[in-house]
Amino acid sequence: MKTMSKEIITTKVGINTLKLNGYLMHSKYDPIKESERIVNDNYKPNFVHILYGYGLGYIVEQFKKTMTAEDKLIVIEPFLDIEVDNKNILLINKVNSASEIKGMLFKNISVTDKVTLICSPNYDKVFAEEYKEFLNSLKDYLYIAKINENTIKISSDNWQKNYISNLSFAINDYSVKDLEKIYECPVVVASGGPSLTKQLPILKKYRDNVIIVASGSTINSLVSAGIEPDYVVSVDGAKINYEHYKNLRTTKTSLIYLMSNYSEIRTVFNTECYYTLGHSEKKLHEHLSSIVNEEIVLFRGGPSCAHYAFDFAQYITSGPITLIGQDLAFTDNKTHADDNVLGKKIDNENIATTNYLEVEGYNGGKVLTNYSFLSMKENFESLIHQNSNKVRLFNSTEGGAKIYGINQISFINFCERYCKEHIEKILLEKTNRKKISKDELIQKLELEIELYSNMKLSLTDNKKIVLNNKSKISFSNSQLKKMDKNDKKFEETVHKTALRMSLDPINLEVLKNFKSKLNETPEQQYNRVKEQNLFFYTRMIQAIDNISLHTKELIENLREY
Repeated sequence: MKTMSKEIITTKVGINTLKLNGYLMHSKYDPIKESERIVNDNYKPNFVHILYGYGLGYIVEQFKKTMTAEDKLIVIEPFLDIEVDNKNILLINKVNSASEIKGMLFKNISVTDKVTLICSPNYDKVFAEEYKEFLNSLKDYLYIAKINENTIKISSDNWQKNYISNLSFAINDYSVKDLEKIYECPVVVASGGPSLTKQLPILKKYRDNVIIVASGSTINSLVSAGIEPDYVVSVDGAKINYEHYKNLRTTKTSLIYLMSNYSEIRTVFNTECYYTLGHSEKKLHEHLSSIVNEEIVLFRGGPSCAHYAFDFAQYITSGPITLIGQDLAFTDNKTHADDNVLGKKIDNENIATTNYLEVEGYNGGKVLTNYSFLSMKENFESLIHQNSNKVRLFNSTEGGAKIYGINQISFINFCERYCKEHIEKILLEKTNRKKISKDELIQKLELEIELYSNMKLSLTDNKKIVLNNKSKISFSNSQLKKMDKNDKKFEETVHKTALRMSLDPINLEVLKNFKSKLNETPEQQYNRVKEQNLFFYTRMIQAIDNISLHTKELIENLREY
């Protein structure tokens, strides 16, 4: 921390104010009146308020008087050593590292939160560099949060449909649980960044001495170089993801797939394949386990299949693991390695007109990246931070963005040090496995369709009650009692079905778009609650119709084959 002069001054109204490096951090006349004005001008109900600068706490004290139980205040104080004892107030004290601040923002602000920023007087002048770093961290967080929110909204129906379709494969495939620490050998996780191209000759030389895990479309670059990976991890639920696989001709590669992965991809592979769930699918853990009668692995993963591949590698081996092709940046202005079907080159005009940013590079200096890559980089750093045995984790990309917390080693050094013995991929025996039959799956799915019908009746009944209510300010006790009964029946049933995956995007919109407003009248409050209920019931009925359709389609397909 830079040298700082601190002075406490008595104001004209007899209370203290603070001067740092010659700047007043509160009014020299009346700090309390000033804080009242600042809070009145900036307070927004049901927002997360971020206050940069605590000073002597006048603004925070005024926020305490104004905030409701649903509000949250995050206070960033870069210099003073202070404490705040309030469950609705988070203090980030004397933390100036952009990565640490960003980590705390990710931990304490959800995608449903609306955010507003207040800077205490003159904090942006006294702590100019720190404040600039903080603004960049906040901007990064908000941009990435928006990407995550849009992904949930856009992809939810695809995820749901794929989950149902993949059940027909899962009853014959293996759970990833069967691969837990099955190896003690080195594993290379290959991703499709531009730096992969230069590592392929080394990988080919040491092919027989290592287990190779490909991240999604990276398999095309590997196969084009004459290297068939042992495993490929696929997690994308979009139909376009199938384009990366449909022309593949592999004989040894096993597919590792999330249940929300685009289901046709599974048909490309004739080897033993393995299913799993990601953290975003954790609500389906109980449902899937009840279908396949097996223990299910839940991977932390991240925003790309590379995170799941990295997680998977740590799960299957106790040996060393290294990353290659994990640029997370536009190395040599390329998006991907050669022979990757997604690969293209960005030109100077594109750089000038697109929202790029610079981060520290693997080899030092700055490299060009974007917010999607930045989100991926930070997720890798989180996965590494949570690992209790970091000494076995390496990054051999030798290009792109620096991933903090992981050991850097050249790929040739990794191979010479660890890849000395011949390794055979382990194949599992399918004997003595208690898998369910196709007919048993059909029976389970038919019972689930009955549950969906009952759930739809409860929701439709509640929707009618809301629409037919004559009052403009409230529901009657009998109406509330009936709605509560229907809601309870719905909640008790939804846990037994695959519909839980559809709840997230609907709840996200409810939490974000129907928050109470300041000084609502009874009529305004009633209208807000009415619109919220109608939105929820309408969207849930649509979700039930969709999942019922997908389930019936699967039953028909199972009966045909």
